Amino acid sequence: MEARLVIHRQDDVYRARWVESDGQEGSPFTLVLPLTTADTSDLRWYLETYLQFPGAGDLARAQGIERQMEGWGRALFEALFGTPESREVYRNLLEADGPRLLTLGATDADVLAQPWEMLRDARGPLAFRGVIVRRQLKGSGKTRRFDLGLPLRVLLIVSRPTDAGFIDPRTSTAPLLERSMRCPGRWRLASATRPPCRGWRRWSRMRVRPASPTTSSTLTGTAPTCR
Repeated sequence: MEARLVIHRQDDVYRARWVESDGQEGSPFTLVLPLTTADTSDLRWYLETYLQFPGAGDLARAQGIERQMEGWGRALFEALFGTPESREVYRNLLEADGPRLLTLGATDADVLAQPWEMLRDARGPLAFRGVIVRRQLKGSGKTRRFDLGLPLRVLLIVSRPTDAGFIDPRTSTAPLLERSMRCPGRWRLASATRPPCRGWRRWSRMRVRPASPTTSSTLTGTAPTCR
């Protein structure tokens, strides 16, 4: 089941409405973003900086953020499901068979930047009960669809803002490697480039070859020459 919430900004106010699978729209309500800019900045510091390189004196700040997390989750829940109609959508979502998709479509990226994955009710986080949060930035154009087949070529780019500290690339690559390990047979990461190449034609290419009675599925690639 999918529960879809469409959010538009009117002047300085966010107006939201639930849209059913048949296109029928619910009554609009005012959506107030629970986390301030300072809150999201603290959460980003906690997840991207503190957890990787905790420094001297950081523990007190981190513990303060941890004490706020449950309250943030409840505030996010009330923001989405605080009205009677929204509560009905919430009950239907949890009672449905999986996958349970909560799609948030907005014309403003600030709405999507809220940590909606932290949603929690009195029983705990919704993410632990099979609710998957999806974000859609409306007005960005339609997503192209492709028919994929083997061999599958994967280009993985780990980006890092110029003003950010060290970001462990293994955080991004681990899901890809975990998925690759599910391929029949064996897999192999052939190459990685550091520093990355500037020209797109020189980026690493990886592919998964299909298994056969005599060959195994492998994840291979060729390392380009960076200049």
